Amino acid sequence: MYQRISYSLLGLILAVTAWAAPAFPQAPPGGQGSFQEQFLQIKRKQLGPALGVSQQTVDQLLEIEQRYKAMRQKLFQDSKSEFKRLQQAMHQASPSDREVGAILLAIKQKQQEDQNLHQRQVQEEETLLTPVQLARNIMYQKRLLKEARSVKGRGPRKAVPLTPPAGPREVSRKTGAVPAESGTFQERESTPVAFPPQLEKALGVNQQTAAQLLEIRQRYRPLRQQLMAEAKNEFLRLEQVMRQPHPADPDVKNILNNIRKKEQEMLALKQRQDVEETAILTPVQQARYLMFLITSRQVAKEPQSQGLPLDGGIGTKPASRNAPPGMAPPGRPPGP
Repeated sequence: MYQRISYSLLGLILAVTAWAAPAFPQAPPGGQGSFQEQFLQIKRKQLGPALGVSQQTVDQLLEIEQRYKAMRQKLFQDSKSEFKRLQQAMHQASPSDREVGAILLAIKQKQQEDQNLHQRQVQEEETLLTPVQLARNIMYQKRLLKEARSVKGRGPRKAVPLTPPAGPREVSRKTGAVPAESGTFQERESTPVAFPPQLEKALGVNQQTAAQLLEIRQRYRPLRQQLMAEAKNEFLRLEQVMRQPHPADPDVKNILNNIRKKEQEMLALKQRQDVEETAILTPVQQARYLMFLITSRQVAKEPQSQGLPLDGGIGTKPASRNAPPGMAPPGRPPGP
């Protein structure tokens, strides 16, 4: 759950190595430093030619990246601590709405802080790069992340030196979607759709509230899918423009602005859905809903799974104790 704090499309891709680098296994004793250090050195050498910028600009970009990386790591740890607090509160026999609500609000605030951090980082980087250079950086970082994950998957025993793709303007013709790493455009339907009885038991709500939750989820689903399709088309346009020998800054800038617009529309859509969901759940029920969705995702990833758990899980009360619909809790943690 911790790593599902929402990231913006450009914010993630432009700063992706801050998350990818720590994922590398450390080099064995006697080696030439950690994979993280190798990763940074390779970027220092390749960013200039890949983006068409000077070494001074490369150093500025890496300084920005490292500075925001430290802030994101602290935010990550803070979010992790808040989630542990939530788990402890929900293990109590009778979780307190007041205590749980405060924790959920803190988690939601961390999510907003994360979004703000990425926006600020992107703004700083935009002062150093032209639209075409920004697009080159997006393409380069996307390929670099793919290579980073490939190295991580080999494990420490089979680790080999990192060799991110070089070349100033190479763009893969096989790419056909908005990067899946984007939390903003991440599809929520990876979680199986639950049935009202499952929600009633898991959340401790009545049949009417369970039906309302499912109706809200299904109503927003096609809206999200439409935005994702539009964002995918814009990214495909960006790739097509960047394949040209001399991409025009105005054309690229227009596409990047369109992607940002779709990003903001997706965030606004998620906020509207959150408002509707939190309006019919108490803080404790919101926490149960969060746990239920996390468990559902974990079950969905297991090949032997036969379906969603039917028990209420952590801190579940009988459905008869459902609070009256219409309570507006302080906030809700980032949902799937």
